[in-house]
Parts: sequence; C-alpha cells; structure tokens
Amino acid sequence: MNLKKLNQSGKAAVSEIFLSVQGEGPRIGEPSIFVRFAYCNLSCSWCDTKYAWDFEKYEHDGEVDILPIEEIVDNIIELTKNLECINIVFTGGEPLLQENAIVKIIKMLYNKDMCDYLFLIETNGTIPPKELKPINNEDVVLIVSPKLKNSGMNKIPVVAHLIYSYSQIYWKFVVNSIEDFEEIDRFVEEKQIYSPIYIMPQCVVLEQLINSEYLIPECIKRGYTYSPRLQVLFGKKRGF
Repeated sequence: MNLKKLNQSGKAAVSEIFLSVQGEGPRIGEPSIFVRFAYCNLSCSWCDTKYAWDFEKYEHDGEVDILPIEEIVDNIIELTKNLECINIVFTGGEPLLQENAIVKIIKMLYNKDMCDYLFLIETNGTIPPKELKPINNEDVVLIVSPKLKNSGMNKIPVVAHLIYSYSQIYWKFVVNSIEDFEEIDRFVEEKQIYSPIYIMPQCVVLEQLINSEYLIPECIKRGYTYSPRLQVLFGKKRGF
C-alpha cells in the first residue's frame, strides 16, 4: 500500500484506537489515547503487536481500517470527554511511516482548540521525521525504542539526527538478558545520549517479576530508569 499517497488523500491506515493508561516509559500509568497505525518497516521476533503489520499471520482486512483523518480526530475527541488532560500516543507498527497523517491530526486538534494534549510518538528510530519539525514544540515528544540484537534485527537502526534535533526525546530499550546492557552501553556512549533512558523487560507477568531482580540493580548502576510494562498484565487482550 502506498501510505504516502493514502495520507495525502486525507486518510490513514489504522489498527486500533483506544483509551487506556500508558503501560511503559516516561508517562507510565497516565490516561492516554492510543492511535495504533498499521504497518512497520521492521519485524521484531518478540513484537506483541504483530497484528498491526504481520499480514502473513493476520488477515489484513480484518486488522486494518482505512479511516479519514477527520474521523480519527473525532474518535480522539470523543474518547477524551470529561478528561482534563490527556496523552495522545501515536504508536504502531511504525507510526512515522504515516508522519503526514500524524501532522494532520495534530494540526486539526489545534484548530479545534484542543490544546491540552501531549503528543507522544513511539518510533523505532529508523525513519527521520521531516514534517513534524515545524511543530516540534513542548506538546510533541519522541519516544525512541532502538531494537537490540535480541529482536532478531542485525543491528541497531537509529537515525542519528534524532538525537540532536529534538529537545523532548526519550529512549526505551527492551532487555532480554543482562548481556543486553553491554549493547545499550555501547550505543549510549557512541551516540553521546544524555536524554532519559528507560529499560524494559521483554516478558510476560511472571518473567517481569523475575527479571526485575537483575534489571533494577543494573539500571541503578548506570543511571538508567527501570520501567515495568503494565500492558503485560492483560496478556494478549487488546485495547489495554
């Protein structure tokens, strides 16, 4: 599917839109609207949202809705009724494959005088944002999750200019074992990252409890922030 052409027509490919709390990272536990865009340019082995992009295993037409941008905005506004302040999380898949749609959604919400939102874009860091730059202000946050070798990817594919171009940027790493910290440390040193770093276990509920015993001391040693993953509490149930 030509996503650029789709977005320019005023539509977007969406997997799901729902209200929940942020499960991980810097805004953990806070009420959030999730707009999950379909499609991804990576194929991580442990991905827990493969239904958004792996259409060899999942039926495309049953998982992807082609929605007008205005309808997405209306859904967001409806879900935020009676909430004073809310996070809008653009996730995926890889949301920056549809950057044009994200920009249109943000601008449309601004035009409707919906100014109390904080927009968080969860990206794997492989696609340099271009259209977001003019609206890169205190309302837009990039949360970059580089994929380690434990994902099945051969290297950490991160666009370097992300580090220097955005004032509000956080980094998340999914850790499978203590050996992963060596890879993270090298990355942090080579890229000279000074913004906050969050470490998350690759796990289900029981594994999260067990893994925290070694993850937390290693995070303290390095000054990283340990982040549990609240979403695993719901197992494979979607919309949480």
